[in-house]
Amino acid sequence: MHRNYSFLSAYFAIDNTIPSLKQLKNRSREKFGDKHHYELYEHDLTEWVGEFEKLTVEIIKGLKLFLDGELPYWLTVNPTVYNYVLNIKENGELPYW
Repeated sequence: MHRNYSFLSAYFAIDNTIPSLKQLKNRSREKFGDKHHYELYEHDLTEWVGEFEKLTVEIIKGLKLFLDGELPYWLTVNPTVYNYVLNIKENGELPYW
């Protein structure tokens, strides 16, 4: 997930505020020590869920802009994908049909 968000943020020129996995793992080790075998803890992941949610909304906006710019292609190749993405709300809420 982290890699996908990093890629999409770079592709759509969105500022990605989520630290690298290496940084997250280092922070986790600082908090919980090296005694345990986990590299990331649920605590660390829950700290960043809000940022992932914000980034999701920005990625959706970027995706909608991208698909709008490629309208003739998507209407020919896969109008279902285009229609679905077009109907995603600005807050990231997915359409339910």
